[in-house]
Amino acid sequence: MFPRAAARPDPFRNPESFVSFRVPAIDFHTLGDLQMRSAVREDLDVILGLRAHLSEWLKDKGLDQWQEAWPDEGEQARRIGEAIEAGATWMVCDAGEPVGTMTLHTEDRGSLWSDVDDGHDRALYVSRMMVHRSHSGRDLGAELLNWAERRASDMGLVWIRLDAWTTNDKLHAYYQQRRFEHAGWAPTRPDLEGYPSAMLFQRRVAVATD
Repeated sequence: MFPRAAARPDPFRNPESFVSFRVPAIDFHTLGDLQMRSAVREDLDVILGLRAHLSEWLKDKGLDQWQEAWPDEGEQARRIGEAIEAGATWMVCDAGEPVGTMTLHTEDRGSLWSDVDDGHDRALYVSRMMVHRSHSGRDLGAELLNWAERRASDMGLVWIRLDAWTTNDKLHAYYQQRRFEHAGWAPTRPDLEGYPSAMLFQRRVAVATD
């Protein structure tokens, strides 16, 4: 396990943002032929391994995304573990084997949206969405985003929002092709110095009809 990092202001450390997703036991859903379940403590290493797997793939594509942890590996592992413990992280499984993950918050952790018009609207915030390359080709990412939007609709939220890697133009196009709009940039603050995912995207939640 990574060592705990030295003390540093952490704009994302706000466990209260997870409260709407606390569950007393593992929660299960289906996503087509795949299964969604709430993450457990043992999934931390799985998520870190998935990130490392995708980091190598991105490197082979000539992209700098995820080549270094922000602000460091210890803090990254701590934040992932905190989200798991709070019930905010989900695992995508194929026949019981994890093949993807995503984390959902009900608050703007880190106040990334503080400079955006309507930034204080009620929203569901998506982060750490990852899919193993073995399951590329079916646009599982779009399925996950649609699943998150349905949850947001059930909760009466206005937007689903995410922050994207600043230099990954192909990723930006991916989100825009899936009805996300570029809403702004993360603010420039000392506690966000070097934050690599400064591009903010949002998609209006469709209102469910009977």
